[in-house]
Amino acid sequence: MVWGALHLIIRTMLALLLGGLLPLSSAAQTEAALLSPDRGEPAKASLNIRRLVPEVQMVFSAEDHRGRPVLNLGAPQIRVLDNGIAAPLTSFQSAAGLPLHIALLLDASDSMRPGFAAERQAAIAFLRRAQRSGGAQILSLAFAATEVWGNANDPADALATVRLGGQTALYDALITASRTLQAAEPGRRMLLLLSDGEDNYSRANLAEALAALQHGSVTVYAITVHSSRLEYPGDRVLRQIAAATGGRAYLLPSYQQAGKIFSQIENELCGQYVLGFRPVGSLSEGEFHSVKLVALRHGTVIRARPGYYITPGN
Repeated sequence: MVWGALHLIIRTMLALLLGGLLPLSSAAQTEAALLSPDRGEPAKASLNIRRLVPEVQMVFSAEDHRGRPVLNLGAPQIRVLDNGIAAPLTSFQSAAGLPLHIALLLDASDSMRPGFAAERQAAIAFLRRAQRSGGAQILSLAFAATEVWGNANDPADALATVRLGGQTALYDALITASRTLQAAEPGRRMLLLLSDGEDNYSRANLAEALAALQHGSVTVYAITVHSSRLEYPGDRVLRQIAAATGGRAYLLPSYQQAGKIFSQIENELCGQYVLGFRPVGSLSEGEFHSVKLVALRHGTVIRARPGYYITPGN
């Protein structure tokens, strides 16, 4: 008798379920939605599953074999390799419309004594030129030992009052400049460094300075002055800084040549682009991914930072 009643209850519940009168559990509803009613195969009706996909943005420069900026580059002409694996582009545009933030970092340590006056005049000339052209937010910084002085209201006048003296804390100054630029509104971040590349006083090391610049997406253009027949340890440091940020290092015979370099930098800014792509592989926070941008247009040379760090914002 008990078994008969139980059997009747089970039959009644099945009938109600098949008739749609009792709600299925959420798991059962999902399974029912994914299975065809007749064959138990995946249904063709769409089931949209959305998730947030991280994006990495990189600014890069493009020029032809004569060093002239390439002004009409398109997304189909660029390939992104993330840790050696092709990464899909999510955005691509000319960087001309993006805000430009420039920091000029002047080495005022004792090691710059022989050419400091000319170095400072070259820096002031660059700032005056940038101010006349407009369209950029400019900050000037001067460093020696542990102090970094800055002025954003009249950066050229600020440099005119800088006095020489002290040890060289280049790496600390680079980190300070990077953080200052990163605090600005989104856009292109450029640092013009006038220094001999020597450091004898920083608390940070070169690797930490490079990491700060890469985290801040800061492009460094470094200028040093001495005879091209000589090679100093600081030259290698400046080249490392430029290569790690997608910039350039210049060795000049005198600061009188700096005007030509400033013109080259201005032209390069005209050929800058910003692209976005989806990172591939592991996305562990703090991990460094190497990136290579390949130009598919013949004769186009790409210069960009060699990678990025995974951050919560990626």
